[in-house]
Amino acid sequence: MSPHFFDFALVEHNDLAGFADGRQAVGDNNGRTPRYQAVDGFLNELLAFGINRGSGLVPHQHGREGRRPASAVGCHRSSTSMGLLARAQQITPGFKGGLNAANISNLDGDNRLSGHLGFFLHVKMNRNWAIQPELLFTGEGQRYWDNNARFTWALNYVAIPLMIQYYPVPKFYLEFGPQLGIMVAARDKGPDGYNGNIKDYFHKSEAMLNLGMGFRANRMVGFYVRYGIGLSDLTPDDNYTYSNRVLQLGIDLRLH
Repeated sequence: MSPHFFDFALVEHNDLAGFADGRQAVGDNNGRTPRYQAVDGFLNELLAFGINRGSGLVPHQHGREGRRPASAVGCHRSSTSMGLLARAQQITPGFKGGLNAANISNLDGDNRLSGHLGFFLHVKMNRNWAIQPELLFTGEGQRYWDNNARFTWALNYVAIPLMIQYYPVPKFYLEFGPQLGIMVAARDKGPDGYNGNIKDYFHKSEAMLNLGMGFRANRMVGFYVRYGIGLSDLTPDDNYTYSNRVLQLGIDLRLH
């Protein structure tokens, strides 16, 4: 470090700004130079701004600043918590189950009678609209005749419906929505204990459109009817188009 630079720093440190170039030193009541006064003022303003942002200061009527009352902060947090709780109470879990009457398009025969059972989440959006995702085990397929013997295509799926429900009145609703079905078993059942595995002859999933309606007996118990229309072909290796169709009658039980 050069001697001249050291001398200049020493002059400023002793608050003698201006003395080195022949002018009179100027300072405030604390002996600070104008340069230090400007820097100090800027730092004070910056510090005050940070405190106001971080501590929740609010202006009073006379232009002064003061801390937000603890009661106001508590009320805000309480109202936020109540809002979250109210939204959480709109989600209602439950169980449902009932009877299926199923058949397959373009296949002569009779309905296969089976059932469905599963779990749902009822999500109320507002007074008129709700969304209800479900997870069901459901039996589909059809009975048919071959050489005067009756056989049954027993097609079982894990179904994932996503129903949109409209309530024109509080206890009655109309619903519609898509459904994805994942095949878990496919059997060809016949007389004399015949029970063949035919899963390899079918697609492993299906798409379906559901239409239905329901009635709430009370806050926990409801009844419904639903009709599912298959949108995808069941069999990949032929020139025919087969799709599931199923009528469901059931009861649902909401847990709260």
